[in-house]
Amino acid sequence: MARIGSGTIVYVFVFCLTLLFEPLCQGQIGQMGGLNGGANQGGTLFPHGSNREHLVTLTPYIDVLGTYDLTNSIAGPSSGELQKYSASAVSGEAGVDGYHSWERTTLGVTARGSYRHYINGRAPDINNEFVALGLEHRISRRTSFALTETAGSAVNAVSGALFGLGSSTILPGLGTIDQNLSSLPTNEPFDNRVYYSSTSAQVNYQQSLRLSMFAGGGGFVVRRKQDGAPGSNGGSGYGGVNYMLSRRQSVGVQYSAMKYDYTRSFGDANVHMAGIGYGVMLNQNWTFGVQGGAYRVNMAQLTRVALDPAVAALFGQSFTIQSYRGSAYRGQGKATLQGTFRRSAATLGYYRTVGAGNSIFLTSQVDGAMATYSYLLKQRCSVMVGSYYYRQTDLSGNYKPLNQYGGTGSLFYRVLDSFHLVASVGARHMDLNGPNFRPTSLTVSGGFGYSPTRGLPLW
Repeated sequence: MARIGSGTIVYVFVFCLTLLFEPLCQGQIGQMGGLNGGANQGGTLFPHGSNREHLVTLTPYIDVLGTYDLTNSIAGPSSGELQKYSASAVSGEAGVDGYHSWERTTLGVTARGSYRHYINGRAPDINNEFVALGLEHRISRRTSFALTETAGSAVNAVSGALFGLGSSTILPGLGTIDQNLSSLPTNEPFDNRVYYSSTSAQVNYQQSLRLSMFAGGGGFVVRRKQDGAPGSNGGSGYGGVNYMLSRRQSVGVQYSAMKYDYTRSFGDANVHMAGIGYGVMLNQNWTFGVQGGAYRVNMAQLTRVALDPAVAALFGQSFTIQSYRGSAYRGQGKATLQGTFRRSAATLGYYRTVGAGNSIFLTSQVDGAMATYSYLLKQRCSVMVGSYYYRQTDLSGNYKPLNQYGGTGSLFYRVLDSFHLVASVGARHMDLNGPNFRPTSLTVSGGFGYSPTRGLPLW
């Protein structure tokens, strides 16, 4: 389900420090110079504007939807048995966004929950939840720090982005959470329940009007209910420097170190990543950020090894499994073009990085691309369209790369002050071979909901 309008939709039950923040490109060129597009530079996550003391809101919403789901095969909760289905369902979704801003501190919260009941028992009912907390405090005129905690549980994590999200989610009043770099499980090949948690902290220091420095770290936990599917634990630390070349341009450098280890599967990985970035405000509407660098991964995994033909003939199998430890050097980078206009916004992006894997892969290289466009019509109607491509490559070489691509579109129309109509359609194609797999999934939803036009006062 995709939702646009009164709030950006996210996920429930996780508890974390996000490894790296997504760049705030709109007007924050000082934040675009570092690694991964300049996400972790000095700068602020506070809402823009001089009236922060008045930013006290709590915005709830609730939607009731009819859904038709033509989905990919799913794995059973314990046996791993594959099945596929097409069914109609009734869905309910509710959530709340809120933030409060003091003179030096901003606290933000977002929570989402959904339940989908399939008619005639064609498929098991599912529920997804998500909660996130964010805190930023300005210690002094030059120094600030930010904390982010997220937690969630989901069954249909196979969609390109849970709850209709793209590559990142906005925490009300604060910054953004990069789902790819924080290893939140948004690209699972099977519909088994996943529990996840992530935590991050970052300190920013503004040395001068041109020079800023930052440092941070975090960790995450992912657990999968599917028998035999690996869980993952991870931690990271990073730091960097950002320098403003002019009012419109900045450069930055960043270094990151990450560690992954796994449950239910032999393996671990240590990653060291470095890069340099450049950001520029092209004009009043368009900003561009690019970064490039490399990473070194030292990993231990189980790998398949071909047997000698004579041994293979003797034992009746062509390969065996052995432990492997080795290193690899790969390039990484990111590019983002964002346009913001009076009634519309557009984003184009591409990234290459390393990730903790999914229910099949362990340490993996991740490539992704996305494009989104949103338009607001007469303050009552808003539309959004988007597409994405995702490729996951197992660095051990045990499996072929997993490719996914899809698109989504949604409509939000406010009928009365607090009541609205919503509709969405999403399609996803996954390159998987096998008789039980349906390569393309399709979900169509439509319904109505409630959300106040203005946030309700907290205190």
